[in-house]
Amino acid sequence: MNAVKPRRHTMYPPVWLGILATIAIVGLLLAFHHVLRGAVQQGELRRQATATHAEAVWRCNSLRNLDNCLVQSTVPRDDTLLQAPSVARVADR
Repeated sequence: MNAVKPRRHTMYPPVWLGILATIAIVGLLLAFHHVLRGAVQQGELRRQATATHAEAVWRCNSLRNLDNCLVQSTVPRDDTLLQAPSVARVADR
């Protein structure tokens, strides 16, 4: 009298754990990509700012009037060069 019960089509807990783990890993990889991309952009901005400042200093060193050369140049100070572009644009307005 052991009647066979029909099986329901349900997923077992290990399958759900695998799906959740996959979603968590994909989310962590996306967050890592976002952070890494921001760091690369910030590094590129810093490199451009340093190159621009070095070029301005080189021009000023080649001139005879060194007193007001960097003050009159359009190159901002070093601390403003390293700011994010959106902050620098708002400060310039």
